[in-house]
Amino acid sequence: MKMKKRKMKSYVSMILALIMVISYLTPLQSQAEGLASAESAAGLSETVMASGCNAVTGGAINVNSNIFTGDGYAVEFVVNSQWDGAYNANIKITNSSNSAIEDWSLEFESKNEITNIWNANIQSHEDNAYKIKNAVWNQDIPAGGSVSFGFTAKGDDVDYPSGYTMPGKEVLSDNTDYSIRYVIDSDWTTGFTARIEITNTGEADIEDWSLDFDLDNNISSIWNAVIKEHTGNHYVLKNTGYNQNIGTGKSVSIGFVVSAGSSVNVVMNAVLNQIKDTGNLPGEDNTPELEDIGTAYFQDITDDDVITDEDTGLIYAKNQLLISAMDGLDYSVVEDIAKDINARIVGYLELTNDYQLQLNENTDIETLNEIIDYVSSFSFIESASLNTAFLSEEDVVKTNDTEYAGDDWSESKPGGNNWGLEAIRALSAWDFYSNMQSVKIGLLDGSFDENHEDLQYAHTWNNASTGGESHGTHVSGIMAAKFNNKKGIAGVVPKKALYAFSTDGTATSKYSTVMEYKYGFANLIGNNVKVINVSQNTGWLQCYAASHGNTKAKSYVITNAGILEEFLQKLINKGYDFVIVAAAGNVNNDHYFTKVPLATYGYIETKNPYDEHGDALAFYNSFLNAITLSDVKKRIITVGSIGLNFSGGYTLSKFSNIGDRVDIVAPGEDINSCYVNNRYGKMGGTSMAAPYVAGTAGLLYSVNPALSGPEVKRIITSKYSRSVSEYPLLDAYACVKYAKDAVGNTPPQGPPTGIVTGLVKGITGTGLSSVNVTAIRINSGQANLDNHSSVTTTSSNGEYEFVLPEGTYNILVSKKGYYPQLVKNVLITAGQTNYMENIIISDITAGVLSSEVNGRVTNALTGEMIANAQVRFRKSWNNTSGAYVSKLFSGTIKANTNSHGTFEVSLQIGNYTAEVVKDGYITGYYNIISTLNPGTQNMVLTPVIQDNQYRIVLTWGSTPADLDSHLAGKLEDGTAFHIYYSNKVFGYKGSTIAQLDLDDTSGYGPETITLTLKADIPGTYRYIVHDYTNRASFTSNALSLSGASVKIYRGNDLIKTYNVPINERGNLWRVFEINNGVINTLNTMSYQSSSDNIN
Repeated sequence: MKMKKRKMKSYVSMILALIMVISYLTPLQSQAEGLASAESAAGLSETVMASGCNAVTGGAINVNSNIFTGDGYAVEFVVNSQWDGAYNANIKITNSSNSAIEDWSLEFESKNEITNIWNANIQSHEDNAYKIKNAVWNQDIPAGGSVSFGFTAKGDDVDYPSGYTMPGKEVLSDNTDYSIRYVIDSDWTTGFTARIEITNTGEADIEDWSLDFDLDNNISSIWNAVIKEHTGNHYVLKNTGYNQNIGTGKSVSIGFVVSAGSSVNVVMNAVLNQIKDTGNLPGEDNTPELEDIGTAYFQDITDDDVITDEDTGLIYAKNQLLISAMDGLDYSVVEDIAKDINARIVGYLELTNDYQLQLNENTDIETLNEIIDYVSSFSFIESASLNTAFLSEEDVVKTNDTEYAGDDWSESKPGGNNWGLEAIRALSAWDFYSNMQSVKIGLLDGSFDENHEDLQYAHTWNNASTGGESHGTHVSGIMAAKFNNKKGIAGVVPKKALYAFSTDGTATSKYSTVMEYKYGFANLIGNNVKVINVSQNTGWLQCYAASHGNTKAKSYVITNAGILEEFLQKLINKGYDFVIVAAAGNVNNDHYFTKVPLATYGYIETKNPYDEHGDALAFYNSFLNAITLSDVKKRIITVGSIGLNFSGGYTLSKFSNIGDRVDIVAPGEDINSCYVNNRYGKMGGTSMAAPYVAGTAGLLYSVNPALSGPEVKRIITSKYSRSVSEYPLLDAYACVKYAKDAVGNTPPQGPPTGIVTGLVKGITGTGLSSVNVTAIRINSGQANLDNHSSVTTTSSNGEYEFVLPEGTYNILVSKKGYYPQLVKNVLITAGQTNYMENIIISDITAGVLSSEVNGRVTNALTGEMIANAQVRFRKSWNNTSGAYVSKLFSGTIKANTNSHGTFEVSLQIGNYTAEVVKDGYITGYYNIISTLNPGTQNMVLTPVIQDNQYRIVLTWGSTPADLDSHLAGKLEDGTAFHIYYSNKVFGYKGSTIAQLDLDDTSGYGPETITLTLKADIPGTYRYIVHDYTNRASFTSNALSLSGASVKIYRGNDLIKTYNVPINERGNLWRVFEINNGVINTLNTMSYQSSSDNIN
């Protein structure tokens, strides 16, 4: 019922072998002599030194590396490059022991003088003896792990160290160095919460602490520490990394919960341990090695390339478009798209997978926009746009040059050439100098004088080889001039590495482009520059016109802001953290305008001070200020300007733009800083105010590297005591004081979390291993966190799992050789598991950009095929809004089902959401794939139902052949019911409450149940799926592999979708139940052989 020549080669080989033996024995002998006279340190035991060699040059062996093996560690010294009198080298320390090496330092001797070092600090250097200490962020080396640091050294010959020692063991702190306080916070008889406060009472920092104590209770949860050991009643707690060091006079608080125990039993015998290895901090200006951000280049434009679209107000580079592709998409696919549209790639940012394309023929704006729409339709292309252009003008008001002279310091009465530093209380902030470490700060500006005596740039991009101009140099000096070097001025940040990107140093046009900005930000942020100052606007005319209501000017600013915010969001999603500080603008000063209705933006700029001016909004001053995407906006600080008034107070600068986009104000009038050619002079403008804030942001990171970008912005905009015209006035001291002791983004108790899990499969249905899966939060639920993405890889069978804070996420899936896929709007609910639909990705076929997609649309009630249903497509899965996919020069791609309910359509390669519409039916959305030979893809439509009705539709794959829908439960009066294939209708008091509309026994479904809820008939309705095919098996997992999906409709809406739990054994899936109109998730698997006994 249910169903050359050989001899010469020998001589050469013998000679080479003899040379290698001699070169090998010589360092061994000198090493043995050196070790014989060296003291044993840090538990160093028997050592072995080996030397590597490379190719023969001029009859000699060029030794370029050596390896040293110690007790529990190994050190490899590699020369990366060498030139006359100097070389670059890298030292890699590998922990070969079974436990972590904590707070590492390394000692060795070398006659070569180290002139620059990165990823570590020189703690001491006497004669030839070096002691190298970690850079704090790489303080510990886990068992089996390694750390590396590099340096530049002077020397005609490389003096390889003969041996290395690693001092620094865990030691007991003196009782006078710290105090411990134990506090019970709450007590509920059977359990309690408590905290342990450790205060550093000594004169030196406590580094990399751990805590031993006894407690006759079991700790059930803990924050601000981790339990390293727990034996009997003895605990060893370890710092969490972000709080590993305790400054002088500072405290760390550890909280924990005992869920079952008595508070009478208190912490006893507490002993603090630390790594006792102190020393001097390095100099302020380390020059770290550049990060590898992959291939990065762009094509500049000329003035002749720039066109203004009079209809929209957009300024753009003719015949160019920008493409932002998903992470993981092969470069070759974009090459194929370029060929398809008769274009070539002229710019590429590997870090973010962004491209600049140049069309091979002249194209008008209408055609260019059609091409952009077509390219945007590919599911693996995040966006395509014009390469918009703009004038990157300086927000500066220049005054007469003045020679820098020393002034008295008075933070209470600022004045003189250093008044800006006084006003922000920088001098008090510098009291924390000993707590600071070097931080990477940067700027995107015109150009820079790299040879200025008071500036040291770690790296610049795109800068003119002949030097820079004063604006970028002046801004650099305010934030980062050298500190205590007996020359010039002092920048806000004492310890820093300064990076700079020039927007006009090698330019061939007065215009910049969005691609150029992307290139600049990619280099800065990709090199982990934490703070970037941008003292530029993107059009005075557009700012004024937009501020006064012109729609084209608004479109110009907002469109460009959208392109930039998407790019910056990609960098955030990749794990980069940063703060951008932007000038509010000076449009309210020397800029005057008159209305000209026929002008592009309704105004033209004049020089007449009697013409219109004022009320210009900071929001429209630059594309950065106009960014509204939350994750990006909370990393952007917009800065207005203040000046001194005659009474010694402050006033808002007349030129400074206004509005609620101004986050904070800072000194911006008569600011003394660096000019080109080792000169100094004064400038004014929000361009000068912004770097005071950027420098303060650098100070915050300097005293607390654990802070996130949004936290830095929150501190700067909230820790102030003075206001000017209702805008907060920057207070560097208050910010640094607060930041020094801030814990960072680690709340004592984590936000509520849920689980998302699923499978990634290839087109053949086989699970794919080593697939990168990234969960990107697009809203925060109840949790307001700053980290927005989590990454994992699939297991051998293609399975992945995340534990995530509640909220809504996009899931990005990528694997080399496959088209990446995005699943949108994945909801994470606290305490629940979201089982995802199987994600299918297809392998890349060179040159293939489209495929024929076949589908079938079925009536959920009757199982019959539906004719004349219209099908359209959106890119990505679960995408129910936004633009439809289009074909080049052919408009929206759509199809209609024939009399057999089927359709065929040519669609770009990728993953899409099909929208199926027919009068009288609820609109359906189905995830499909377009690839070579994908097979027929099934879709189900259900007729419209009443608002008090629920329709439950079950679909699945080809196997098992027979899955059954069951609805069971009990009314409030005790009446029980069970709807399934053998009992298809449940009636009560003359009304039909539930019925099985359609039963399928041959795979795919649908199976449909309609439920009518009446307010006067309350009860519990439980929906269950039974694997009838495997009903006799108590080991089957066929149901979990079936791809079964349950959709719940109410009225005209799809309100819930459930996917079967994966890789779980069981032939019975309890999906959900409805109580008093509320759907409660069950999602449990079990076994049941008899259909009659399901409940």
